Amino acid sequence: MSTDDRGDATGGLCGLPHTNESGSPRPRSSSTTHDGDAGHATRLRRTIETEIVPRLLAARGRLPMAPESTRLAQCVASAVERHVAPGDCLELQRLLLAHESTVAGAYVEALIAQGVPRDEVYMDLLVPVARGFGQLWEDDAADFTQITVALGRLQVLLHELGRDSCESATPGQGMRSVLLVPVPGEQHTFGLLVIGDFFRRRGWNVCCEFPKSPREVIELAANNHFDVVGLSLAADQKVEDLTALLPGLRRSSQNGTLRILVGGPLFLRRPELACEIGADGTAENGDQAVSEAERLVDKLDEMH
Repeated sequence: MSTDDRGDATGGLCGLPHTNESGSPRPRSSSTTHDGDAGHATRLRRTIETEIVPRLLAARGRLPMAPESTRLAQCVASAVERHVAPGDCLELQRLLLAHESTVAGAYVEALIAQGVPRDEVYMDLLVPVARGFGQLWEDDAADFTQITVALGRLQVLLHELGRDSCESATPGQGMRSVLLVPVPGEQHTFGLLVIGDFFRRRGWNVCCEFPKSPREVIELAANNHFDVVGLSLAADQKVEDLTALLPGLRRSSQNGTLRILVGGPLFLRRPELACEIGADGTAENGDQAVSEAERLVDKLDEMH
């Protein structure tokens, strides 16, 4: 459950301003959208609403294919696997700033229909877009309200993608369960939600929580049965807090064989630290986090 420099989604830390707690960053000066950007977003929205959305709905059997959309559908069907380009990140960021999440969602679905792998959508599109909002904040290129609204739309989009994935996922044996939490005091949460969707797509029951104290983490484990707990950490200063939390987490857990994964930029730099503090493992990205969790639980099953 670690990350790389490409994005912090796999470790739950994305460099985003946190807006859900009392420690929210203070509002900054407002800046208006340039006329050129607004015009571009309007044209893109018109394209999505009049061409991409009808094609996507037709592909799902919700309405008949319009003649003008047939050529687009044929082009998509014959397209080779496509990958996320930097321009895709910029366009999605603009859509999220300017429009409701449904418009941005149609854009993402179009990319998937064109052959962009879903894992790449998470890792190479959504996470860089989220980090880009953080950069806009740092550069004073967008104000507090714009960033907050756009991040909210991005989380809605992530939720919708995850729900679609869950509908097609094959439930794991016994619906294994995972609790995903940042170490109390960590402020950024979007990447942890992405991790959750990786687990859901592999048939896991996922609980994402954002506790404010170690006691809340322990209570979650005491009141619910989890096969795995994943904790995300970025700051070296909180290593002692995490180390102190793990024994109490194991003692209080309803599951006497609880397995604990840790992740974040800190563990990417120092993967050996996971073992040193008493965790059962770590991973470099979301997909590896699920594979490692499954390996740990499978090993327990073999022992019994």
